[in-house]
Amino acid sequence: MRTETLASHGQTIEQEGEVNMTDTQEAPTEFVGYRAAADYLGLARNTLSSYVSRGIGPREKLDAKGKPERRVEGQYLLPVFERAELDRWKEERPGQGARTDLTPPETASESMYSVPAFFGP
Repeated sequence: MRTETLASHGQTIEQEGEVNMTDTQEAPTEFVGYRAAADYLGLARNTLSSYVSRGIGPREKLDAKGKPERRVEGQYLLPVFERAELDRWKEERPGQGARTDLTPPETASESMYSVPAFFGP
């Protein structure tokens, strides 16, 4: 027996039978708006919006003209994200607390143990 709860009314429905894979919902291929994409990624909406505005978040889907695609929902123009891009970004994300502003020295002469040139040889 399977039990489902309708979120809109809080009603519980019991049905006879087995749960099929067709009964489960797959994630959509596109997410409209920051909230839907953030929920998929497990982030807060404002966090995702901040990442995107700073250029460190997932890329928005582009339209035929190469501009970020927007969809109208109610009175809002919302960005569109593709699931594949969200998955790619999530896999490449360094993780909480990672210092992405630090970069390794480019050459051995620039190591933290070398003496700066202004002190002399």
